[in-house]
Amino acid sequence: MGWLDKFRPHSDTQVLLKGADKVFTELSAGDNVAAKIYREHPAQKKSDWKAITRELKSLRKPDGTFATKDLLAALAVASEALEEAGYYMNLSDDDRTLIARHIFNSTREVQDRAHYLNFPCRYMWASILEFTLVGSNDGNERFKKDLNRVQKTFSEACVQHNALLLKIAKAKAEGRELTAKEKEDGQFVRMLKEGARRALAGEKVLDD
Repeated sequence: MGWLDKFRPHSDTQVLLKGADKVFTELSAGDNVAAKIYREHPAQKKSDWKAITRELKSLRKPDGTFATKDLLAALAVASEALEEAGYYMNLSDDDRTLIARHIFNSTREVQDRAHYLNFPCRYMWASILEFTLVGSNDGNERFKKDLNRVQKTFSEACVQHNALLLKIAKAKAEGRELTAKEKEDGQFVRMLKEGARRALAGEKVLDD
C-alpha cells in the first residue's frame, strides 16, 4: 500500500489536534449512537476528549512527527474495539448474557453499561484516526481505496471472530467442548482476523 512515511514536522501536533477537534465536535452534534450517549452523559464526553487527545499526543515521535505506520497500528486496535462493541450491543439479551458470563466472566448488566459508555470513545477515536490518515493523503485516491479495502476486510473478519466467541459461549453454556470441526473452523477465523489486522496496521501479513 502507498502509505506516506511521515507527516510534516513541528506544527503537526496542533494541526492534528485541530482536525481531531473538528471530527469530534461534528460527530458529537450528529444523529448517531455516540452523540446520543454523550447527550445523556455530558461528563463522559469531556473525559473521552481528554483521553483521545492524550492518545493522539502519545503517537508523536521524538522529532515531532507522526509516523503513518503508528497511526495505522492505532487504527487497527481502535477498529477492533469498535467492532467488538458494536457486535455486543446488537446482540439479543440472551446472547449478551452468554457473552458476558462465558467470555468476559462478568454479568450482562455490568457489560451492558461498560460497552454502552465505552462505545462513544471507541467510535470517535477510530473516526479521528481515519480522518487523519485520509487527510494526510489528500488527493491520493489509491491510498483512500486501499485503506477502505483493508478496513472492510478487517471489519468482516472481526464479525466472524465475534460470532466465533458467541459460539464458544453457547458451547460452554451447554457444558460441551467444541467439536474438532468447530475448533478447526475457529482457528481459521482467528488466522483470517490476524492477517486482516496486520494488513490494516501496515504490517507484513505472512511470516517468513
